[in-house]
Amino acid sequence: ASGGCTVRLTGVNLDSLEWEAAPADGPSGGNGVMTQLQEAVKYWNVNCVRIPLDQDWWDGNPQNGPTSGPRGAISQAAYQSFVDSIVAYCNANNIYCDIDLQWSGDGPTGSAFQRYSMPDNNSLVFWQNVAARYANNPSVLFDTFNEHYPTSWTTWLNGGTTSEGFTTPGL
Repeated sequence: ASGGCTVRLTGVNLDSLEWEAAPADGPSGGNGVMTQLQEAVKYWNVNCVRIPLDQDWWDGNPQNGPTSGPRGAISQAAYQSFVDSIVAYCNANNIYCDIDLQWSGDGPTGSAFQRYSMPDNNSLVFWQNVAARYANNPSVLFDTFNEHYPTSWTTWLNGGTTSEGFTTPGL
């Protein structure tokens, strides 16, 4: 980039780390996310992978929502380690990683069990931790919040109360 070159990102999404605590071939073993990544790199010739995450699992907060039981539980260390393994694989194969906050909460810690309209204030803790962890990795991109949906432009930009009634720091 310092030489003024253009980078065109073509990639895939590695879904499941936002909604399943121990995805196939994640911390509990199996055959899924890493296999998908390896096949995308080998056969699709991608140069970017999006990694959607759940802020409570990343931050080590217990899930207390209506779907927390079926979603399972995972230690903070195991969750972060698995994301690290994806980032390491991407680095070794010259692939960009788009770390995406997919599931935030609606205020209380442990409420990141679905997709909300905007990030909540706990998302700031998530991003401080993620940014510190990957700050010196030029292949890691930060997608502050994915798939936000209608709220006022002022709230979207500066923060405030969402249509669901919780406080957001904005984007």
